[in-house]
Amino acid sequence: MKLMGKGSTGFHFTHVCLLFLLSIILNLFIFNASSSADPLLAMGFGIGGVLDDKQEGYGFIEYRIPYEFRNLKHWFTVEGTRNVLYIGTGILIDIPLSDHWIITPSFGAGYYDKSRKIDLGYSLEFRSSFEISYHFTQKKRIGISFGHYSNASFGEKNPGVESIKLIYSIPL
Repeated sequence: MKLMGKGSTGFHFTHVCLLFLLSIILNLFIFNASSSADPLLAMGFGIGGVLDDKQEGYGFIEYRIPYEFRNLKHWFTVEGTRNVLYIGTGILIDIPLSDHWIITPSFGAGYYDKSRKIDLGYSLEFRSSFEISYHFTQKKRIGISFGHYSNASFGEKNPGVESIKLIYSIPL
């Protein structure tokens, strides 16, 4: 089953399954349980194409797993609108700047189903982002993130797109 339009070649459903299977294996065998961290559910809204002519708003939900490997943590995300879908997984690291401020760079890969407004040229897309957030005393956070999505030239075209997100995170 192909994840692109009729007659196209590229990223297949089996690739998505293998990507998530690899993620699960990483969590089970490489990442260790961290006693000081709670899982976080991050959610909010963003705007894709912020540096381009075509912008599209979207919502997202992200699960940040409290397992660590050398301070790296794991995340899963679903982002989208009625026109676009991105399902991805990756790694992040929380870097405290003070008692309340945290920066969180992250990187990952996932499946992108092209929208009518923003065509990224391929179904496999990599996401890199940089988040700054304010940490409340109840372990809740509010932050802003700037990210870049790119197919790393796997597709015939690689326009890439930048996004900005408003993020609210709660411990589970």
